[in-house]
Amino acid sequence: MKKILFSAVLCCASFFSKANIVVRDITDFTFTTDTGASLNFDFNNDGTTEFTFSEFDSSIESYFDPNNVNFVTVGTMATSNWDVMKSLNTGVVVGSGSNFAAEGDAYINPFWAGTSDMFPNGDSYIGTTFKIGNNKYYGWILVNSNNGTITVKSYAYNDVPNQSIKTGQTLGTTEASNIDFQLSIFPNPVQEIINIKTNEKIISKSVINANGQMILNDRSKNNQLNVQQLASGVYFLEITTENNKKNIQKFIKK
Repeated sequence: MKKILFSAVLCCASFFSKANIVVRDITDFTFTTDTGASLNFDFNNDGTTEFTFSEFDSSIESYFDPNNVNFVTVGTMATSNWDVMKSLNTGVVVGSGSNFAAEGDAYINPFWAGTSDMFPNGDSYIGTTFKIGNNKYYGWILVNSNNGTITVKSYAYNDVPNQSIKTGQTLGTTEASNIDFQLSIFPNPVQEIINIKTNEKIISKSVINANGQMILNDRSKNNQLNVQQLASGVYFLEITTENNKKNIQKFIKK
């Protein structure tokens, strides 16, 4: 397992400022039916488990003290499915306004959940809150569903107590405000060539690793970047345009 703490101030990218998102990029963990498999979550890598996911009756369960841990759920005690974890898209705010309604146990895809409450095929997120010491934190868990088989891929939290996080967020809130234009990259994860889709004219492309180090700089003005030489892992692609606008995108190198 790897702990990635984005706290560096990059001399090569002055628009970065100190971030507060801690990402645990773990080896993919797949829950297989009726094996009793379990996964402990240690968000700050201090050797203490915040909570555990376990295989249970063809679903995934977690038991916890709701005073210390909870998950964004589909319903509430006043409605139904208060104990069914909700699948979240990228960019959903997880914070004090989220529906943390579980009362000590919560489940992914339990048999009593409605069809619309099942996790869709592909990647999605789970929102969570937990305490470290006396402080409350908010985080996300990235999971993949393949016809109901759940794989946990990574998880993260905002290490500022009581401060929200967006699902999929890997940079602190100060960095997010420095995205000057819109673009998309594909494929992601990538094996060799990243394609960049934008209406802006690109003048440079840089790759930054998890330690905040620039490890690749390409000043060609095309909309592709060859990353074949990179080791497998999580990186950030910094795009600069002719108007000195900047955008940062997370990508995964296979």
